[in-house]
Parts: sequence; structure tokens; C-alpha cells
Amino acid sequence: MKKALLTLILGTLLPSFCLAQSTEFTWQESPTVAQTLAVESNKGLFIEFTGSDWCGACQLQDKHGLSQPDIQAIISKHFIPIRLDFLQKQQMPTGRLEEIKHYENKFKIRAYPTIVIADAQERPVYFIFGYGSPEQLKNDLNKGVKAYLDYVDLRKKFEKAKSKKSKAEHLASLLRKIPSQHLMTFYKADYDELLKLDPKDETCFKIELEHQNLVKAQQKLLQDELTANRKLFQSPETLTSALQFLENYTQKDGLLPETHQELLLFKARLLIKHKLPAEAKAPLEDAIKLQPNSPLAKTCNSLLKNLPFIIEKLTKPATSSTSPIKQ
Repeated sequence: MKKALLTLILGTLLPSFCLAQSTEFTWQESPTVAQTLAVESNKGLFIEFTGSDWCGACQLQDKHGLSQPDIQAIISKHFIPIRLDFLQKQQMPTGRLEEIKHYENKFKIRAYPTIVIADAQERPVYFIFGYGSPEQLKNDLNKGVKAYLDYVDLRKKFEKAKSKKSKAEHLASLLRKIPSQHLMTFYKADYDELLKLDPKDETCFKIELEHQNLVKAQQKLLQDELTANRKLFQSPETLTSALQFLENYTQKDGLLPETHQELLLFKARLLIKHKLPAEAKAPLEDAIKLQPNSPLAKTCNSLLKNLPFIIEKLTKPATSSTSPIKQ
């Protein structure tokens, strides 16, 4: 009877114990070990680039965000966490320093802290840049989890699909979700596979990619032009010439809507900078009309909504800082 009771108790407790063990949060230092664990547990990778002895934002993120049990529970449910801690005030073993530098270059890390959500083969799916409040981190993390789960689902659908057309559609959907700057490094094999499955580009992925590259090239040229003429935008005395320069640029042949939209937003910000916020309304509205659903249109909308407050602030007479004399 006692033996049967003990068996029953163990049978009840062991699954719970195993579940608790499987979701325990433990930072891994070795990407190789973490990758093995991710493959074995069918999870992704959560890679934190941090500097615990010099980066204030990293310290805040670790203290107020990544140390919180609810955030750790989300991470451990879906990922194996890796901490790549680049120390500056302490001596680091040469091998460890080289390893972190390797991953910095691999993922093109430009600032700390940065979090990379990747699959078990270290292919990046989602990035979280900089420090935010615990609420913001949790929100970003949930977006990252969704992106990763969507990626996994599309990868499975691609592998299970029978026809070339179906395989191509799932693979194109998957590649559209990937950060574009990493497409030709981590996902080059997938892209080549898509070209074989869809030589006529019926998924339109190739033409979309070419358009994205053209947009990037145009926007770089625009930024170079604005930088080269930056003195023109600094002084109220040259504002008329600056506005004429921007107007001439909008008349260029082959200017893409994305570049035109960025140019109009720059014009609106320039007018606000020179205390002419009422005149910024028209370029903002024109920018929104070009591509109403683009991320830049959201920025323009937000600025447009704030224009009345900006106008009020600039037109409100300055109040004296001198306190009234009590009689």
C-alpha cells in the first residue's frame, strides 16, 4: 500500500518537476553549447550583446528587465538564452574576446545593448535595439516571439509542401519576414532555392527585393546630398535657398515614392526648426498621401497631430521668471 502510494505521489510530482526544469532560466556563455541545447530542445536562441562593467543602458536592462521572472519565463519557454558580455574594465581571456567580436561582426552589431532572436542554426529572425522600460522590453520580446513562431511555422510549411508552387510561396513568405540586411548572408541558400523553385518570379519576391535595393540606393544618395549641403539648412538666412534645393530634388526623374516621402518629412522638420510649423502641414500631408501605410507615414501622422501644440508653444509669449511681489 505504501509502495503504491509513493508511486502515485512520484507520478504526480515528476511531470511538474520536469516541466519546471525545462523552463528554468540559465544564461549560457558558449554559443556552441547553446546551439546544441536549442537543437535538442527544439527552441530558438536569445542572444544578448551587453557590456556589464561599462554600458549604463545594458546595466539598466539587466537589472530592471532581463532579471524579471515574467520576462525570463517568456524567454526560457521559447529560447536558449546566451549572454555575450563584452567587458572593458576587466581583462578578458583572448579566446572569449575573439568569440564576442566574431559574433558582433556576424550579426553586424553596432551598439549595445542589442538582442538577437535567432533559430537554432543562428539565423537571425528579430532584433531588439537599445534599452527600454520593462514594459517596452516585454512588448518587444512578445513581438520577437511572434516573429520567431511565424518563422518556424513557415519553415515547417515549406518543408512539408509537395508542389514547387506551394514551396515557393511559403519560402517567399518566410524570406519577407527576415531583416533585409541579413538576407544575402544567413539566408542566401534559401534565396537561391527560391530562384530555382520560382524562376519566373511568380511570387514577386525578386522584383520586391530589387525595389528595396533601389530604395536604399536612392535614400543613400539623398542623405549624401543633404549632408553635403548641410550648411544650407542651418541658417534662417539661407532657408529660401534650402527650400528651393528640396523642391528641385523632388523634380528629379525616377524619384521613388519612398525617397519623395523622406524628402517631404525632412522639409517639414526644417520648417519647424526655423519656427514655421504652420507651413509644415502641407508637406506632411503630401508625404502621407504618397504611401499612407508606410512606417514613414506613421511618423508624419504623429508629427502632424503634434503641430497644434508646437505652434502654440512657439507663439505663446514668454512668461517672466520673476515672482510677483507680495503686498
